Parts: sequence; structure tokens; C-alpha cells
Amino acid sequence: CVTTVCTHTDRQATRVLVQGPMPRVLFVAAAVAAASVAAAPSTSALFGSAKTTRDLFAPATTGDLFPRSSTTSERDETGEPGESGESGESGESGVVGADVLDYDFRGRGDVGAISALFARVLAVGIDDVPFVFLIDASLVCSAKPDASRSDLCYELRTAPATSGKAIQVSATSGPDAAYGAAMYLRAYCNMSFSWDRAGGDNTNDGFATKVMAGEASWPALYNHDDGAGQWRLRDISYGFNVCTHSYSHVWYQFETAAEHFGQSWQGLLDWMALNGINLHLAYTGQEEVYRKVYNSFGVDDVTFRAWSNGPAHLTWSRGQSMHGVGGPLPQEFMTSQWHLQRQILERSRALGIVPILPAFQGNVPPAMADLFPGANITVQDAHWGGGSAAWLDSTDPLFQSIGDKFMSAIIADFGMDTDGDGVGDVTEHWYEADGLFTSGDPPWRRRMGEADEHAGEQAGAATDAEMDAAMDHESFIHARQAYLAMNSTDPEARWMYQGWIWNNGQYDDVQLPQVMAAFKAAVPSGRLLVSDMWSEWSPISQPLSSTGLPYLWGTLQNFGGTL
Repeated sequence: CVTTVCTHTDRQATRVLVQGPMPRVLFVAAAVAAASVAAAPSTSALFGSAKTTRDLFAPATTGDLFPRSSTTSERDETGEPGESGESGESGESGVVGADVLDYDFRGRGDVGAISALFARVLAVGIDDVPFVFLIDASLVCSAKPDASRSDLCYELRTAPATSGKAIQVSATSGPDAAYGAAMYLRAYCNMSFSWDRAGGDNTNDGFATKVMAGEASWPALYNHDDGAGQWRLRDISYGFNVCTHSYSHVWYQFETAAEHFGQSWQGLLDWMALNGINLHLAYTGQEEVYRKVYNSFGVDDVTFRAWSNGPAHLTWSRGQSMHGVGGPLPQEFMTSQWHLQRQILERSRALGIVPILPAFQGNVPPAMADLFPGANITVQDAHWGGGSAAWLDSTDPLFQSIGDKFMSAIIADFGMDTDGDGVGDVTEHWYEADGLFTSGDPPWRRRMGEADEHAGEQAGAATDAEMDAAMDHESFIHARQAYLAMNSTDPEARWMYQGWIWNNGQYDDVQLPQVMAAFKAAVPSGRLLVSDMWSEWSPISQPLSSTGLPYLWGTLQNFGGTL
């Protein structure tokens, strides 16, 4: 079975063919330009080649996996630095001030972890993996196509005879190396890589073991493939949304699949690397972090566990106004998920897949309203059932206090330990928080022009330099404070924001760009990335593009198998 992961260069919809069906409610997206209006090409790809002859691994009848230089790109900006927003000049579409995403994915990943991935996939010892991997952040592959706006690439070459391997894979990062090696196996060895529940990997009847037995040999590269550079067209291929972790991942173990849920985190991360995904939402284990943070504000364990949903419904108590459903949440589960998250992060970092960690977004236990009666907290009925929900306005000083403590805790628990003391010191600087960050009836509703009586005195009015008529004032000050709750602890913070909230019809065609422009202005240039996560059905790409915001174009395949 072949499914499609769509990429998007603003208004250009293109496809990447991926072997095997998606998991239940897997969300995969590719980063796109902030603004472009060129015509859509007939083929597409995650990587591209500048050759005009037969492309590496190009299917004969379906879309080109590695399109030629006339195809679209797949990076998250309008142009290289200096061509768009950073210089104040217009990008490809003429949008003035279009942001260029400020992040470098090069050099991430470990060759040992990539080799171990293929040992698992091919069911051989690591010495019998046919590849020698080189990861070099400064690598410049041959023949970069004009369509590419990425510095990420890979090259396949015949391995030196002294290496004892068949193929040398040189790449700028781990996911690029894994993707390149997987494409060799797909095209030259008739293999495919899929989910366990969809039939698993097809390794061509154990072809690798036949090579070990002397019954076969690894195919040599064609001359025109040997040394040909393959360039990623846009920097980012992204996986998951917040709901995936409840619909699909809740029962996953690390190395072995849970009974009746035929997938493990190890297998999932392997699949991600094999398909070039280099950015993923890492939401597991956050309840244990929140428990400790809320303890410090006077919320006891019993109250916190009763406020949280049970394991299968955690997505909706993490930020969607459903609380106490399927609970109370067992402490044992919180602890085990915390440890599981550390395993997930260790492996994803080894593979070079950048994790996005959760950030505070204002949903608090209702008990906080009693503990802090002067805070701008609204207690409301649950949207989806269960007990009461409570939302803290981002302009209230308490929001910053909780945000700072949560960021410090998330970095300590899930960051990289650089000094060997067992405590995290730094992350990859990616965080996810959603909502409008207001009191009232958040996170999904606020009428345009509906001012918060506390906002001006607590957050400070926006200056003329910060605001203009094209922006919504309330969105600006609330988004600014939400970002500050990340940035004050991690000055390098990048904010991933799910655009789902902008799909619900509360804004008209004039208002929505004003809200988007306000979010863009509230965050330093290049530090905000929006997920247009339902693009195949209800896209918001046009206003995002016209606003100049970097964004992801993605699909929601089946809403947890309900469609």
C-alpha cells in the first residue's frame, strides 16, 4: 500500500510517496515557504536532484521521489537569508517581512545509531550492515537543484574496498543518511518499510541473510547514481500532533509492542528516520513534570491526579478542557511515562530527529483559583465532559511564574545532560503550546475586539512600533506573554503552534490575517512555526502565506480510524 505525505510550497500542493499506510491519526507534515505563488509542478519529493537524466530511485510510472530541478522545494522559508524577511525585502511572492525559520538541522545524529537502526531493520549484526555512514554538517553534495532551499543532503557512493561495505552514505544529518540508505534498499533491493500493524517491513525474503550466506550480493550503484547528490527541498519533515499521543501512542512500550497495539517506540522512531522525518512532537511523560510543578504552587498529588484524565484521554486534559475522565491518573503510570520519555528522547537524539517538548499554555487545576484568588483564572464547565476546567490568562504574572518553573523542570528532566550530573542542561530549543492564552472560555473561543480588563495593566500596552492596524491587539499581547514564558528560561526558544485553533470559523477572512500577523509580531523573527495541520481539508495556508509566517503543510489521515 502506498500513502502520500503532502508537502506544500505555500499554495503549491505536492506529494511524497511513502511505503506503507500511516498509523492511526499519524500527522506528517513538511515545512514550506512563507510565501510563494509559482505554479505547481507535476511531480514532487522530499529530496531533489539537479540531473536532467534519470533520477536516483525515480519510479517509472508514479511521481518522482527525487524530482529534477524544475520541481518545487521543501524548505520553510521564502528564500535564503537576505532574500526575504531578514533584510526587510520581499521574498518570492513579494510579501514584505516574510520570516525565515531560524534553525539548523545539520550535524545531528550519530553514525552508530544509524547503523544500529539498519541492523534492526535487516535483522543482521551491525558488522553485516552494508553501509558505511558519514555525517558531516559541512557536507555540500553535488549538483544542487535550483528548487532546493535547504542545506540538507545526502550522497550514495560505492564504498571503499577497505571498508568491507557495499555503499557509503554521506549526509548532513542522521535522518538524511537513514533516508538515503533506505532509498537504496527500496530501489535496488526491492524492500519497503512500514508499520507492524500494516504488515511490517518487507526485506525481500531476508535478502541480507542471503548475502551473509554467500547466496546473493548487494547490488552495485549505477554509474549515474554513484556520487549523485540528493538535496532536501525544504528543511523540515515533521511528525505527529498532540492527539496522536492519545489516539495511537498511549500504550506503546519502547522496545516491544504492547499487546494488541502492534507498534513500539523503537519501531516508530526507526520508521521516522527511514522516511526522513527530522522533527517530531515529544509529548510523553509531561504529567509527572506538571505534578511536581503544581506541587510547588500548593496543589497536592490527589488533586492533580483527579484533575488529569486517565491514560487514554490525556490529550484532552493537557489543553482541551476535559478533566477527570478515565481518572484519577495513577502515579505509577506517570512515573513510567516519564522514564519512557527519556528513552524516546535518547534514541531520537541519537538518530538526529529533533524533539519538540511541551510548554505551559495556561490550563491549570481549578484549585489554583482558590489558592490564588487574585489571579486572572476562569473556571468553566468542561467542553467534552468530566470535571471543571480552569484557564489562566497569559498576561497574569502567575502565568509567567508557572511557565518559568515548568520550563526549568522540562529542561532538567528531558534536556541533554552536558555536564554529567544527571540533570538536563539544554534542549534543542523547540517547544509546543497552543491556544489564545486568554481567560474567559479558552482555548478555542474569543471574539475579535473582546478586550481583557486585566491585560493592559498586567502585560503593558503594545507600542506603536509593535502594533499597527493590520494586527489584532489582544492576540499580540497574549501571544507575546505566552512566548515569554518559554523565552525567559530558554532564550533560544522556538515555538511550534498548531494552527487547528484557526480552523474553527471564529474569524472571518479579514480577522484571521490580523490574528496571524499579531502572533508573528509577538515572536522574534524566525522563532514561530505554525502547523497547518488539516491542509487537505480546511487549509489556512493562504493567510499564513500572505502574513509571511513559516508553516507546515500536513494531513490528518483518518482521525484515529473514525473515518
